[in-house]
Amino acid sequence: ASSYFFGENLDLKAGSEEDDLSLFNSSLEQQQQHQLEEEQIMKEWASSSASCIHSSFLPNLHSLPPLTIISMTIACCLHSPCSMYYHLLCAYKLPPGPKRMDHWARRLDQAMIHVMSFMYGYATSANTDYLLVAMAFNIDSMYRLFQKGMRPKRTLYRMILAFLIPVLPILLRGEILNFLMLLTIYSISGWLFSAYPLGGWSHCAFHLVVCFSNPILIRASLHLDAAVVRDSIDLAAKCFFIEQNGYGVAGDTATNLVI
Repeated sequence: ASSYFFGENLDLKAGSEEDDLSLFNSSLEQQQQHQLEEEQIMKEWASSSASCIHSSFLPNLHSLPPLTIISMTIACCLHSPCSMYYHLLCAYKLPPGPKRMDHWARRLDQAMIHVMSFMYGYATSANTDYLLVAMAFNIDSMYRLFQKGMRPKRTLYRMILAFLIPVLPILLRGEILNFLMLLTIYSISGWLFSAYPLGGWSHCAFHLVVCFSNPILIRASLHLDAAVVRDSIDLAAKCFFIEQNGYGVAGDTATNLVI
């Protein structure tokens, strides 16, 4: 009687338990497979991450920055010593007037600004064609700077264009906020440079205000949808993940750059 009245329910219960066990085993197999796939991906990352940097002095530098950021850094390093040398001469040696305005150090300072122009132009565009056009204009401007005689208007107009070259790609991409911030910074710095509202401190203030443009330009460069930027950021993320999870360290297949 028990088998007759309850046998069907018992069979259903047994079938349900078997289904649950089957689902559990299937889920466990999927988890194991997923874990194996993750480990395989990590090993592939580790084996292909020869460009990762492991430095105790620069713990947050996991790989080289994008080429656009490197371009900006090189430009600053080239221009800064030339600018500082000229301004030190102005402070301690060169008297106001023609000798200061026509000195070779001033021409070199302005030439390095033109170098910054095309290198910053590449940083905000990641476009080699734009780089070549900007380079042609700025090299021509540098050549004209070292011609005999002073041509202040021509120098000023070309300098304004040099400042606008890195800004133009930002405007064309429709990044209006970044464009307006840069326009405001350059307008204030231009007013300080020409009107001298703070007396002898105006030129110092001009350089200080111009510095505020660099973080905006760097951010615009890092947001570029270009392979030269994406690949570097992806590599940095992989290197960070590998280091945090113990891959690519001593005993693994990845090559470490130890500083």
